[in-house]
Amino acid sequence: MRKRAGAMCALLICLLLAGCGAQQRQTRTSTTGARATDAQVLMLAQVLESDFRRGGAQFTANLQVDGQPARATGRVDFRSGRGTALVGPVDPSLGPPRRFFWTRTTVLAQASPGSRHYLREVPDEHGNPVHAMIGFINLLSAETIDNTANISAATPRLIGQTRIAGAPVDEFRYGRNGDITLWILTGSGLLRRIATTRASGGLTVDLINHDPIKIDLPRTARG
Repeated sequence: MRKRAGAMCALLICLLLAGCGAQQRQTRTSTTGARATDAQVLMLAQVLESDFRRGGAQFTANLQVDGQPARATGRVDFRSGRGTALVGPVDPSLGPPRRFFWTRTTVLAQASPGSRHYLREVPDEHGNPVHAMIGFINLLSAETIDNTANISAATPRLIGQTRIAGAPVDEFRYGRNGDITLWILTGSGLLRRIATTRASGGLTVDLINHDPIKIDLPRTARG
């Protein structure tokens, strides 16, 4: 059996080393908060497996496209690797939103806003911010829990407790540069929000719930 890096470790490698296609930025070492305890490290090691086990989620994401703030609203089936999102500029005067579907190997982009036709695109996480968002979301689940040694090596720190939409969450930050932050629902250990400063303009994903999701792909894909 081949050995592979743990799921959270793979996510951190993508963000902290590769930058998910964004230009690397130098930041100061993060010393905010207290280093995560063994119990908290174990919880963090189970986060992505919990997403997979629950099946899927509705989500929102804030990103930057062509230098402008954009917002995505969608659904993802973590088990099949399929998802869909409506992505558009935060400023509606800049244009209407566009629908995307994806699998683990293909992105289907609406030919034009409101069109019933979709174009097949080869995933380009380094050149396309929407594809980078999709790739990021695809990393938010795993079939097995991570190795706690991998989590500890990323020096997670508990920043504190707060609330998101009224629900209590524990905020953790990863890495010497603090480039990835997770908000975990207190008690359930489920991922509520994750953010990275490595994507150009920043990228934040909110998982609104954790329930089974079924994604039907459009039949009108071309290309």
